[in-house]
Amino acid sequence: MGRFIIIAVTVVGMLTGCASSRPTARQPLRDSNDTFAFTKYGKGVFFGVNAILRSDTSMILVTNQDIFKTTNSGASWESLAEPLPHKNITAVTAFADTIYAGSGHGTVYRSTDHGLQWRVHRRIGSNPIKGFSNSAEPITSDNLASHCWPRPANDIVRSDSIITHTTPFGVSRSISWGLLQGARACIASDTCIVAATGENDITVYNIASATVDHYTLELLQGQTVSALALNNDMLFVGTKLALGGVFRLKLGTTSWEQMLIDRIEGALDVNTLTVNNRGVYVASREHGVLVIPPGSNILRSLSDGIHLALHQGVSQMDSTYVVSSRMKGVLAFDNNGSNLRVLSTSAPSSPEYVATTMNTNIVMGLADGNMYASTDQGITWQFRSKTFEQSELTSLRAVGNTLYACTVSGLYASTDTAATFTLVTEMLKGENVQSVTQTDSMLIIFASSGTYTLDGRGTIGLFSPGVQADYQIRLNDAIVHNGYVLAVGYPGLFVSSDAGISWSLTTIPKAMVLRTVYCDTQSVYVVGDDGDIYVSTIPQWLRLGKIN
Repeated sequence: MGRFIIIAVTVVGMLTGCASSRPTARQPLRDSNDTFAFTKYGKGVFFGVNAILRSDTSMILVTNQDIFKTTNSGASWESLAEPLPHKNITAVTAFADTIYAGSGHGTVYRSTDHGLQWRVHRRIGSNPIKGFSNSAEPITSDNLASHCWPRPANDIVRSDSIITHTTPFGVSRSISWGLLQGARACIASDTCIVAATGENDITVYNIASATVDHYTLELLQGQTVSALALNNDMLFVGTKLALGGVFRLKLGTTSWEQMLIDRIEGALDVNTLTVNNRGVYVASREHGVLVIPPGSNILRSLSDGIHLALHQGVSQMDSTYVVSSRMKGVLAFDNNGSNLRVLSTSAPSSPEYVATTMNTNIVMGLADGNMYASTDQGITWQFRSKTFEQSELTSLRAVGNTLYACTVSGLYASTDTAATFTLVTEMLKGENVQSVTQTDSMLIIFASSGTYTLDGRGTIGLFSPGVQADYQIRLNDAIVHNGYVLAVGYPGLFVSSDAGISWSLTTIPKAMVLRTVYCDTQSVYVVGDDGDIYVSTIPQWLRLGKIN
């Protein structure tokens, strides 16, 4: 492993317990009034804030729920990825990145970026939209009404035990099938007709041979089949009641598989299923629109903006901010908060993603532990290594030419753009490391068991600022500004001007735990675990920086 380019210091509270001399700390003289004075910033409460970004005209918050933006000092906030307002989606269809979702109150919503942002497309009435026709013609505002059924004829029409099936070539035929009388759902392709005909029975009528196959879905356990879809030889079954969900079966086999949900809790009542080359789309009662990508067994939400996407951090490349979003992929937006997009659409599908920028590269880790890199802003991705196990990565951080991989089993480093990794310290092997911050003289390591510091000689110690507190002192975030280290956690804001030898503490009433810190030339911002944002004018000594 390459050597860390950091200045050797001794950190208070070393686990080794060795004594050493300390250099004399030098700080500018401070006036008694020249300190932090935090007040609440704007309106709004934001939990799980992972990063604060400032420009001349706006502030952006990257949170566990969404990305928010204000242009009026926090008086009002907008979500950069607007969620679908009404969750009871009764129909869905998709053309490339454009998705139409019909709601239970007669409104059609449209997303042109595959579910990141949704807008009202057209209100066509108050009755639930039961489906969209399968016409290949793209839907527009002018012809939308003709695409919504039951007004146009559907591919199959059934009455009692008779089904009329229209092939893609316009040929119609009527088939007498007694099992249809009690069918809950029915679909047809050019080769077969599928019906949910009993409590746990899925029946397939093969058109060419006039034979019937039965598939027993024993996993239902009180659920009711509500929707069916065929994708080549794969049958998808949507259910409701009990826990609901989506199941699939390869025709000709007997093994059913339940689709996993990326992050949704509670029941998943499926209203309809539809298929295109991007996957199987699910319209649900409580969770809007979801998709099962080709080759995946993960149901991924498309209708919550980037709600609960579990952002791991933000890094900058030129005028673009790249967001590592565990559940959505690698996201990016411009420095003013515009042009939100997914950069990892050409990468392998994964239920989890972590990413960062490194010089001119974007480095990404997937749930299976594979590492990829892109040199062209996510247009193409190149495989780099297979180092980590399933869901082992928690975040990636780049410092110069060193890439840190924070994992549930320790901290690793790479100096060859993720081609190889080496364990940074044996002391944290097996430790759940969440993130790191590099200062001029040490590495601050944020782990589940506490906050650690690692100096240039490889000496590791618990963060120990010499402050008395009721509980274990720990940090959640740290930055470097004008030579000072600003770190936040419990019980407040810590500042050091001497490479971590000594620290001063500033607390905020009613904000015992701080999560995130940001500093610009005018102000210092912190966010509490209570969801409030606080701001202070930057003190003069911090504005001027350390004395050389």
